[in-house]
Amino acid sequence: MSKKIGFIPTRITGLLLMALPCFCLAQTRTPDSVNIAPEKTINGVRYWQVSNELDKEVDLWEDHQPTLSDLRDFGFVLNYENEDTYIAPDGKIVPKFHDALRVMAPNAYNGTIAPPEGAPSSYSGEIYLPDTIERSNFVPELTGSYYVLGFQPRSMAENLTAIRTSIYMSISTSSFKKAVGLKKVQIGSCYSVVPCTFWYSKQLETVILEKSPYIYRYAFAGCPDIKSVVLQSDVELPPFEDTSAFEDSVYKNATLYLPDTLMDKCNSDPLWSKFVHKKSLKECQVEFIKP
Repeated sequence: MSKKIGFIPTRITGLLLMALPCFCLAQTRTPDSVNIAPEKTINGVRYWQVSNELDKEVDLWEDHQPTLSDLRDFGFVLNYENEDTYIAPDGKIVPKFHDALRVMAPNAYNGTIAPPEGAPSSYSGEIYLPDTIERSNFVPELTGSYYVLGFQPRSMAENLTAIRTSIYMSISTSSFKKAVGLKKVQIGSCYSVVPCTFWYSKQLETVILEKSPYIYRYAFAGCPDIKSVVLQSDVELPPFEDTSAFEDSVYKNATLYLPDTLMDKCNSDPLWSKFVHKKSLKECQVEFIKP
């Protein structure tokens, strides 16, 4: 009897040990539905829907979607006078939202979905990132729109020559680290251009500012060959941290184009007055990046 009693636990233990790897795989294997974000390719650019609430932590395993960083990182804050709305970086009050879009590399894996065979690792040529995209592009029965709030830095590399960024897009110092061939940037941002954003874009020749973002020191440092700087907004001159925003050679050699209504302010501004060559926006022959 003692032999049988001893044999049974031994056999059970052996079976459990044999089953353990399968059990572990079953527990650690990511379900096919997890981390697959709704996506759409529009004008050759791949957008993924990402989700997060300002005041709630999202559970990936429950919601099956990747998360945005805290929306405050993008300049949005809760409007306490109406908590169904946010205050955007430009002061505009917008409906409260929990979903936005992020640009991903053409060859990025979407959960368990493999990218198309032969997809490039980054975008090339000229691309235009809109401020918003209709939600119906992702789910036909939905109305309204998603904001385009960011992109995967590795998706913008050496073959990118020109880009237009979105109005509420947060651009970090490393965003264009690999975009060494970038020649033209059209910044739609109303928020800011952070320090050393274009440090690695040595070939940059044209800078277009659609709004009046705050320009931090060294924002365009490392770009001595900028030939044209275009200010489109006639509301105000873009504020700045100090005159190190551009290289000295840019102040001497580039042409600054701006609205006639801001010309007098420009001439007395510590930064913008440093541009030796200033012309009316009406004379500007620079081609803007269009959708």
